[in-house]
Amino acid sequence: MIDLLIILLILFFTYYFHKLLSLIYGLHTIVQSKKNDYSEPVSIIVAVYNGEHSLKKKLNQLANQEYNDKIEFIIVDDMSTDNSKQIITQFANKDNRFNYVSSIEGDLNLKYKKKALDAGIKRAKYDILLFTDVDCSIKPKWASSMVSEFKDKNVEYVIGFSHVNNNTVNSIVSKFQQVDFFMLMIAAFASANNKIGWACSGQNQGYRKNLFVKVNGFKKIQHCLQGDDTLFFQLAKNKNNFTCCMNQDSYVQCRTELHLFSFLKQRIRWAGDANIMWKYNKKFYLMILSTFIINTIILFLFITQFYYNAIGLLCLKTFLELILFNIGKKRFKLNIDLSKYLIWSVLQSPYIFIMGIASFFTNQLISWKSK
Repeated sequence: MIDLLIILLILFFTYYFHKLLSLIYGLHTIVQSKKNDYSEPVSIIVAVYNGEHSLKKKLNQLANQEYNDKIEFIIVDDMSTDNSKQIITQFANKDNRFNYVSSIEGDLNLKYKKKALDAGIKRAKYDILLFTDVDCSIKPKWASSMVSEFKDKNVEYVIGFSHVNNNTVNSIVSKFQQVDFFMLMIAAFASANNKIGWACSGQNQGYRKNLFVKVNGFKKIQHCLQGDDTLFFQLAKNKNNFTCCMNQDSYVQCRTELHLFSFLKQRIRWAGDANIMWKYNKKFYLMILSTFIINTIILFLFITQFYYNAIGLLCLKTFLELILFNIGKKRFKLNIDLSKYLIWSVLQSPYIFIMGIASFFTNQLISWKSK
C-alpha cells in the first residue's frame, strides 16, 4: 500500500513539473497581438450587483471607448438594493448606446451572475460580445483591441488579460493577490498558446453570440455557483476557436483586495470551479489536483519537521515557478517586485491547502456578491 502511494506521489510530482515546463515554453513562444486594425459591431455586457461606488467610473470608461464601429453597452442590474439602477438609467437617458437590463429577463433556471449575463446576452444586438466587471478598470482602446482578435474568422473566443494595479498594492493580502492572480493569468495565456486552453477570467473576455447559442448557453452549468468564464470556456472551446489578446490596450485592472476576508471570499468562489473541473477538462483537473497534492505535502513536511525534504521540494517548485514569473513579467511588461513573488511562494502551500478543502463547501460558504 505504501509502495503504491509513493508511486502515485511520484506520478503527481512528475506531471506537475512537466506541465510547469510546458507553461514556460508556451509563455516563451507566445506572439504579441497585432494592432487594433479590425472592427465590427460589438455588444459590451456588464453585470452589476450593488455597484454604486464604482459604477459611474465604469460607465464613463465605457462611454469614452475609442471605437470605429457600432457599439452598445448592456448594463445588467442583478437585483441591486443600492442606487445602481438609478445610475444606469441616468446614463441610458443621456447616451442611447447604454441599455438598462434587469436580470429577471435571464433564464429562470439560472442563478446569480450567470442569470444576469444571460439576460444581457439575450438583449445584445451584435454577434461579438465583450465582458468585464463593474469594479474593474479598462483603457480607452480596450474594446478595439479585444475585437481585433476576431479578425481571424475561426476565432470565436478571446481570453483577455487582467491584473492587479501595482500602485494599490500595500498590504500582505494585496501583494499575495497580485502575484497569485498574475500567475493564474500567465498560466491561462501559456496554456492557450499551447492550444490546450485551461482558463479565462470574466473580468476580461469575449466570444461570439452564435457560439453561446450553439452550446446552449449556461444550461449545462446552471447548477454551478460560478461558471460564467472558465467552465463556460471549457464547454465552448475547441482546438482552433480560441486565442488570447496580448495587446496592452486590452489589459484590465481588477479590484485590489486589501483585507483577508474579502480575498478569501472571492477565491473560495473560484475554488468551486476547480473542484468540479474533472467533468469538463480532465487534464486540467489533474494539474489542479497535482498542485494541491504537492503543496499539501510541502506543508505536511514542515509540520512534521522534515525540514530538509520540505525546503528541497519548495526550492525546486519555487525555482521553476520563478522562471514562469520572470518570463511573464517581460511578456506582459509589468513591474512586480521579486519580494512579492517570494511572499507568494512562501504562503502558497497553506493557501492552496485551505482553498482545496474550502472547494468542497463553496455553495455553503459563498454566494454571488454575498447575495
